[in-house]
Amino acid sequence: MLWRRNARFGAAALTILYGILVLFPLPRFQAAPHFLGYRTAVYIGVLGGVCQQIILFVAAAILWGAAVGGSLSQGATLIARWIFRLCSVDFGLAHLTAVQRVVPMIPKWMPLIRPQDASAAGPPDDL
Repeated sequence: MLWRRNARFGAAALTILYGILVLFPLPRFQAAPHFLGYRTAVYIGVLGGVCQQIILFVAAAILWGAAVGGSLSQGATLIARWIFRLCSVDFGLAHLTAVQRVVPMIPKWMPLIRPQDASAAGPPDDL
């Protein structure tokens, strides 16, 4: 951080802001299956959106904990690692279950890219 005296305030503000932003995609758990159908892929996709916000919240909480106490406890570190791991697994599953939506994101100028290649991008995300 640039200014040590503002580090705690900035980290706390980020944690609170990202904590609020975690709540925004939660109504999609009810709305998305209603409009897109009750399928596992829909729930995995919605969970992926929630996990993106959770990762930002956890990163801000780690920053806040480091700014306040200098380092995190072993329990907090373990919880943060597990959250990052579970969210990464969901990202990989989202790639595998929504190949139709992933393929258009691949630039046309990339040679030898097929829909099968997009589905092969999921397992590396899980590592």
